[in-house]
Amino acid sequence: MGVRTYVRSPAAIAWTLAAVIGIGATVAAGWELAVVLASSSAIADSAVLGELGAVVLLAVVLAAVAAVSAAVWVPCAAAIAYAVGRRVRGHPVSVSATLGVVRARSEPLYRWMKTTVAVGPLADRLLTENDTAPAEIAAGCGGFVLPAIVLDAPTLSAAVDRANRVVPRPGRERIQLGGLAATAVLAAGGWGLGTALDGPLRVRSAAATVPPSPALLVVGVVVGLVTAAALDTAWRAGTYADADPDDGFAR
Repeated sequence: MGVRTYVRSPAAIAWTLAAVIGIGATVAAGWELAVVLASSSAIADSAVLGELGAVVLLAVVLAAVAAVSAAVWVPCAAAIAYAVGRRVRGHPVSVSATLGVVRARSEPLYRWMKTTVAVGPLADRLLTENDTAPAEIAAGCGGFVLPAIVLDAPTLSAAVDRANRVVPRPGRERIQLGGLAATAVLAAGGWGLGTALDGPLRVRSAAATVPPSPALLVVGVVVGLVTAAALDTAWRAGTYADADPDDGFAR
């Protein structure tokens, strides 16, 4: 239900496009930064890093790109979940309405981001008494916390309580595998198209001239992964919105 509703929701599709643009720009900026730093004599001739300089550089840039991409994705995912969930409940919403809800729920969304990364020793450093520990979320119910935040609960603890009452349904794994397969196809298609255009087309950036094959491969990966994540979010939002919390279970 959630995926079919997503296709019929202009607001959800608009936020998916916004996520593609935002994350794509982040990846492009990371690429530029990596090229600039790799050509820096301070990195190349570093006596401290030695031959590991390139590896450390790549790890730092990837971590930065992943962190910024997550910060871009979470509000987009929240807006998609709200648009799909409201439509499932018979109340379609506009892009401006989804933006207002995301702003109103910014604090529990921030706390949920902390909870998702608070693994092992990080929990003691990141979480406070106002946050929710990962152990408080019932097995299989973590995916419903985000829809609960934007659709029903003004606080993270209330969202976790509602998410814990939703009985997980089969089908999510199929969507995830399908999304990964489609991403692989888009990446391969991008690489093949880039190879065919290698002569007449070069992607010029501020730092370097990039061959089209890797550039289009990255484009395919970004589009595929963001779309797959959006469909997964839509499935979770649809499942949550259609569930009766009184028939579920809670811990």
